[in-house]
Amino acid sequence: MLGRSIFTLRVTTARGARDLMTWPVAGGARLPSQGIYRVAPGGERLAWLDGRVLRVLDADGRERKLAEHVSMFRFAPDGKQLVFLERGAVVLADPATGARRTLGSIDAQFFIWMEWIRGGVVVAAREKTGEARTITYFPVAVDGAVDGAADAKPRLVARHDFHIHRVTGTPSSTRLVWFTAHGIFGGDALAGEPRLLDGSYNFDRYLLNAELAPDASEAVWTDDFGLHRIDATSGRVATIARAPMQSLWYSADGRELAYADQSNAFVRRGDRVTRMLAHTDWGAGVGTARYRRDAPGLLVIRNGEALAWNPDGGARERLARATGVVDADTFRGGMVLIVARPDPKDPPRIEDRGLPLLPPLAQ
Repeated sequence: MLGRSIFTLRVTTARGARDLMTWPVAGGARLPSQGIYRVAPGGERLAWLDGRVLRVLDADGRERKLAEHVSMFRFAPDGKQLVFLERGAVVLADPATGARRTLGSIDAQFFIWMEWIRGGVVVAAREKTGEARTITYFPVAVDGAVDGAADAKPRLVARHDFHIHRVTGTPSSTRLVWFTAHGIFGGDALAGEPRLLDGSYNFDRYLLNAELAPDASEAVWTDDFGLHRIDATSGRVATIARAPMQSLWYSADGRELAYADQSNAFVRRGDRVTRMLAHTDWGAGVGTARYRRDAPGLLVIRNGEALAWNPDGGARERLARATGVVDADTFRGGMVLIVARPDPKDPPRIEDRGLPLLPPLAQ
């Protein structure tokens, strides 16, 4: 079993590199990068959680503290607003000015997931008493009205007496697909009436990542047994790959699906799959992958390098190199890296040089 590692969130700009924060992580733990930092969809700013403090860095280098006691946050689809959970309150804030308003609150034992959808956000949580897990829609009112709704009051979408592992949504729709200990469910944040799409999957331990297509027609998920797709209407399931994936993304237009495991990075268009490496190689050292914000193609981490890969033509270019880099993204102010190193105060209990450090699940 591996000992702890020290992770560092680093930003590199034309003025040089700067470490924003460090934190220890237990050996072998999967660490969702979306729970630590996010870049605004347009790349204009970076936000991250420094412990429970939400901080924002603009492309011009201006940094400020936006809120304290935050457990989860998301950028709005246009990047001009942030929504975050602060001591049970669902707060909408302008990251440029700091202006904020509360959309509602949840009296929860803990929060599970947050997703921005059309007209607002949905929050999955466990209630403080009992076993119930809930999904609640918090509309963002514009001039007192909400897209498709008569008012801006929070509304309960679903309530289960078993665990909800992930809720998937998209800014273009109010449809949702969520993954639970008792199967996969679908529903609409406005219309309600959740229904079971497939009851044969139990996600007590195995769900790694999930995404809803931009048109809400299907969802994909990866678990310990592979990468799978489910039709959001019929519930029909198909397996795409037989290996667990470390990254999972739809392209903005929904025509492509990008994913990566330790052997390779892939882009799927319909039934055609393009691979970054010619052959599957479990020693290839591939980490995370995501669509680039500054150019076509993907940003792929491999063997301590952040590589730009264009599946159309196969061109590759090294954008950055850092010992131990496990995740990266770009914004207008430069590049964001997560770098890992062993914790000298907690050496590995069993040395295994052939076992790579598990990278974050990029999202």
